Amino acid sequence: MKVCASCFSDKELKGFISSSSAIGDCAVCESKNQPLLNISELFDFFQELLDNFKIDESGMSLSSKIQSNWSFFSSHGAANKILNYVLPNLQTEVIS
Repeated sequence: MKVCASCFSDKELKGFISSSSAIGDCAVCESKNQPLLNISELFDFFQELLDNFKIDESGMSLSSKIQSNWSFFSSHGAANKILNYVLPNLQTEVIS
């Protein structure tokens, strides 16, 4: 899945994605003609991020928790799409 800088609020990540030479349409937010990054290039980052969380059946959803702590994604919709793609590719018991 290819994502663009508009999917995120994090300045450093937006800058990293914006520096990509691949241009196209974003699979998450559907922005057109944007610099794109294959989300698999961020798997290590997401693995480190998720290592900070533990499962709590009565707690908030993962996307809500990440957004409330860091406002990392541009929207809850983007968070859900990205996390639903990323989580099955990581070694974690955390679910979105």
